[in-house]
Amino acid sequence: MDVSADGVWVVGAARTPVVGGGSAGRSLAGHPIELAGVVGSEALRRAGCDVSEVIVGCSDPVGAYGANVARAIVLAAGWGDHIGGQVIDRGATSGMAAMIYSGISSGISSGISSGQAAKDSSNGVLVIGLGCQSVVPAGAATAPRGYGTAWAGVAEKVSEGLLPAARVAERTAMAAGVSAVELEGVALRSRERRLGASGELSDVIVPVGGVFEDEVREMESGLPPMFSEDGLLTATTYAPPADCVSAVVLRRGEAGLARLVGMGRAAGDPFDPTGGVVDAVRKVVSYPCANIDDMSEVVITETDAATMWRTAQVLQSEFGIGEEQINSRGGALATGYAGPAEEVRLICDSVGDGLSVGHDSSARRQGRYVLALSVDPGGSAATLWET
Repeated sequence: MDVSADGVWVVGAARTPVVGGGSAGRSLAGHPIELAGVVGSEALRRAGCDVSEVIVGCSDPVGAYGANVARAIVLAAGWGDHIGGQVIDRGATSGMAAMIYSGISSGISSGISSGQAAKDSSNGVLVIGLGCQSVVPAGAATAPRGYGTAWAGVAEKVSEGLLPAARVAERTAMAAGVSAVELEGVALRSRERRLGASGELSDVIVPVGGVFEDEVREMESGLPPMFSEDGLLTATTYAPPADCVSAVVLRRGEAGLARLVGMGRAAGDPFDPTGGVVDAVRKVVSYPCANIDDMSEVVITETDAATMWRTAQVLQSEFGIGEEQINSRGGALATGYAGPAEEVRLICDSVGDGLSVGHDSSARRQGRYVLALSVDPGGSAATLWET
């Protein structure tokens, strides 16, 4: 692949620490709207540009996330009354979907010239992932509120009835003969890698409330199953809810921290824990500049160890991607899962080592390609970045 200034680039990135996954009751200090303004402003400062539009990935747009929270963030942050905001809800892949939508809006290739950022290349599209689960917990949008029933009984009409994502993954692992000890190995490896990478992430993290780094949780072996007596997933192998807000700035034209090379979304059998991820990756590598053999690293959302086990198995069998290429810095199994913020965090951390050298492409590593994946039985999403 050729390094090119054409296309869409990440030109700024920032995020809060990930907190709460290892401490019951701990949370980020501040309202999600306030935190998004702080992180978004820092990402824009690092990018050296103004914002043309704000796209927020949000899987539960209710309560503190409701009533077009993207516009509320714009006004609260003082970025300008003329700036619009939009919320993207695609379930568990909302953060990556917001990234993909913003890539399209910015004009991902020379063949796409429309989009706000393409019209004014001096401004950028700000993508924010909201993941303050201490305020708006996962599944809040399905809670009864007197305005009708979410999905109106559709889940019960699908085969034997839909299951939560972790239960789908657990059932798949059990059918394959995977043991609880093997899944513990997946979780412990994530923790070990996260601890080893903590010093690499200081440039991208914005301290909040005196917290300067991710909280890496303790893990125990031999814990009882969480969901059923004969189940596999435990408190060690299931990523607990956590808080984080993350942001990246995308801009067309000028070379930056990472270039968006390809993107894809897919869905599949609702009892497939990977959500048709093979099709999503195939869409990514169908782009002219994308090649599976060039991928240096794969970063994946870690909701539980069973989903990670199955996703790694599929990537190995279909694309020859080895375990050593996946989540070299660990993931949410180590810190807790912060929903859409976790998906945008994958990109923040992948470009974080370039923040110290800014947009000087000669000082950055070249020829490094990162495949970012978000997987869930409800669907999958993938983006490929040249960093």
